[in-house]
Amino acid sequence: MRDAVVRHPNVSVELLLRLVPSTLENEADRRVAAAVVSNPLTAGPALLAVARLLPPERLEGSRRENWPWENLALAMLSDGHFPETEAVSVIQSAHLSNDFKVRLAERHPNKGICFRRIEATRFVGQRLLY
Repeated sequence: MRDAVVRHPNVSVELLLRLVPSTLENEADRRVAAAVVSNPLTAGPALLAVARLLPPERLEGSRRENWPWENLALAMLSDGHFPETEAVSVIQSAHLSNDFKVRLAERHPNKGICFRRIEATRFVGQRLLY
């Protein structure tokens, strides 16, 4: 029911924020979170609320059961309303695979900036290894 409300074209931005689930433990809450992320009216605060619910260990992408989590993160981070500083923080997370970072840079509205920051992070990481 909540995901249908979130998908309604006349839903308010405030209601979208209030309907962000408090956890992503079950399929119903993940559906609502995906609906919030996919709604073009969703503003940055609601996207940030969903981002805080994503468990980093689910975003490494090597296991098929983690793909829905990764797809949710990609959709959320690709949204033009997601604050860039927060996107860069998530992108630079050690739990994200390089493949995930590249796919995100390809989808992000400001992909040039994201990709440069990803590359800078990779360069700094490589320098620390030597």
